[in-house]
Amino acid sequence: MGFDAKKFEKAKYQRRTDEIDVLTPGVKKEYGEKFTIQNLSGEEIFRVEAAGQKADQKVVHQVLGLLSNGDQEVLDGVKAALKRSDDPPKEYVKAVETIRWGCIDPPMDTDQQIVRLSEIAPYDFRNLALRIQDLSFQGAKLGEPKSSGKKKKSEQPSTSDTPEEK
Repeated sequence: MGFDAKKFEKAKYQRRTDEIDVLTPGVKKEYGEKFTIQNLSGEEIFRVEAAGQKADQKVVHQVLGLLSNGDQEVLDGVKAALKRSDDPPKEYVKAVETIRWGCIDPPMDTDQQIVRLSEIAPYDFRNLALRIQDLSFQGAKLGEPKSSGKKKKSEQPSTSDTPEEK
């Protein structure tokens, strides 16, 4: 059976959300036990990828700058730039962006907050990024949003990509 684009166009959906336990004992005790996350939209996934590409481009620009000089010094400089860089690794940059877009409670929308999380609770940092990627792989939930049990004044379920509760 072929893909029904007309039916798909009318589909109701909401973002997937999940609660993730804080795993680092001191952080859990002092700051709370849970993060709430959501899947990333297509645009957000591309923003994450673009941030990773920018990280790669910094190394390329360093190498090109070294190549403009010539001789053994250049060769040594290129080798050094490719082996190590003061810039964070591409995957780290992508994890920061993933958490920026996917963590909704608490909102983690500044580099300082996210980098601090990676320094104080590195396993929670990595776990959040991976779990957001897992939700994103699954895509949005299709179908009618679950009712809270309370009647609302003839509101239609959201078809936007804004976060909804589970």
